[in-house]
Amino acid sequence: MDWLNSLLMTIPFLLIGHTRDWLENTPADHTKFKAQPGASRELKVDISDRLKNLFYGFTAGETTEAVKKLAYYAQGTAPSSMANAILSFGSDVAGKCEKFYLTEDGTFIQATKIGKLHLAGAIASGTHGDIFFINTTGDAARLAPSTSGLPLITKGAAADPVFEAMAAAGLATDAVETDKIKDKNVTAPKVADVIGPWNLDDDEQVGGGGDPMVKDTIYRAELDGFVVVNLVSTGDGSVTRIYCDDFTAPTTLRMTGGSTSYGHQGGICIPVAKNDYWKVTCAKGTVAISWRSLGS
Repeated sequence: MDWLNSLLMTIPFLLIGHTRDWLENTPADHTKFKAQPGASRELKVDISDRLKNLFYGFTAGETTEAVKKLAYYAQGTAPSSMANAILSFGSDVAGKCEKFYLTEDGTFIQATKIGKLHLAGAIASGTHGDIFFINTTGDAARLAPSTSGLPLITKGAAADPVFEAMAAAGLATDAVETDKIKDKNVTAPKVADVIGPWNLDDDEQVGGGGDPMVKDTIYRAELDGFVVVNLVSTGDGSVTRIYCDDFTAPTTLRMTGGSTSYGHQGGICIPVAKNDYWKVTCAKGTVAISWRSLGS
C-alpha cells in the first residue's frame, strides 16, 4: 500500500481545487471486453472508502475544501523528526491515547493529558506549584520559585512578575504579621476620643462665645453632633420642637415633644450634621439645651 501512503501525504494539496466531481461509476465498465476499466473503478472505490470520512471531495457532489476529522491512533513507536516540519501524532500514555507534537529538533511536547489540555506540556516542562504567565515578548513562560515562601510580586504591565522578598519589593513586612501588630500596641479608639463632652454653652457652634444655648435662637454646628433638649412643662399645650436643615433659617421640623400637664418633664434629641443650622422652640415651658459633638 505504498501508493496509498504517498496519496495520503499529498491529500491536503489535492484539496485546493477539484477539476472534476468524484464519480465512482466512471469510467464505464467494459469488463466483457477488457479488465482495465473495471479495475480502475474498483481502485477509486477503495481510495474513497478510506478518505471520504476524513476529507471533503471524495463523495459525489461535495465541493467544500476542508478536513472532516483527523484520528490520531496510538503508535507503538514514536516517529522520527523531520527537517523544516513539526509532526503531530498519538501515543499511548498509561493506557490512554494522548496527542503529542514533535519539533524538528527532536523535542516531544505532550498536548493532552487524561482527556484535558496539558498546559505545562504545551508551554514548557514544569512541576506542581509553578506559575505560567505571558512575558514581555508575548510568549508563554514558566516562573518557578527559587525559595519556598517568597510572595509573588507583580512589576506592572511592562515587566515580568517575580518571586521576591517583601522588603526587597519595598513592602512593609509588619503590615500583615499579627505579632508585629501586637508589638505596635494597636488598639481601638476610645469612646471619649470620638464623642465629645456634654456642653451647655455655644462653644461648639459657629461664632459661639461661650454663652448658654437658649430656645428660639439659630445655631450652626461646627462638628457633627447631637442636640439634647430637656423640657419642664408650665401648662397645657407645652410643646417643644427642634428644627434643622442647611438653610440659615431652618424650617424643617425634625422632632416634637410636649405635655398636657403642669410640671411634666421630658426630653427630645436629634443628630445634627456639621454646618447645618438648628433651633429649639418651646411654648409654656422651660428648656435646657445641651450639645455633644462627634469627633474633633
